[in-house]
Amino acid sequence: IDNDIIQLSNLNRQILFNKNDLGKKKVDVAKEKLDAINPKNNINTISTMISKKNISQYISNASLVIDTTDNWNSMVIINEYCVKNSIPLLSCSVIGYDGQIILFKNKKGRHLCLNCIYSNQNEPNLPRCDTVGVLGTAAGLTGLNATQLTINFFTNNHENIEKLIMINSKLMKVDYIKIKKNDNCIYHKY
Repeated sequence: IDNDIIQLSNLNRQILFNKNDLGKKKVDVAKEKLDAINPKNNINTISTMISKKNISQYISNASLVIDTTDNWNSMVIINEYCVKNSIPLLSCSVIGYDGQIILFKNKKGRHLCLNCIYSNQNEPNLPRCDTVGVLGTAAGLTGLNATQLTINFFTNNHENIEKLIMINSKLMKVDYIKIKKNDNCIYHKY
């Protein structure tokens, strides 16, 4: 699910794309290239932005939602939907040299979510990709770690679930931060 088109600034970190893809829809090019690698793929593409109105039609049956969106509003909507519907959520983001990954179980009665860590419902005033950029290797390292965490989840290796994984590509450092539930989280009842 992505409503973006491929831009020149994407090419250093989004390795499915090249200069011949500029101006095309990301979901269409990604499907085409992944199908070329494995024609037995079953990939459904949705070229729209997630909203509170449409999210249920796209991810209600998911075993795991992987959120790599680059805007706060979408992250909040996805987190809320996954918490309320007990869908595991892997949240992954990169800015500059740094990446963050966390996988929430979202089991009923055992609450811990993105809002427990970042309780601001409004978009925080933080540096953005368009102001500070994203180093391609930071995105690569974060993406590889997120991929491994996804594989671990589906193979029942839950050692690093619900730990915030902080990746600093400049220092070649990975830190794991154990997260506790926030009793003041607005989704605490779930």
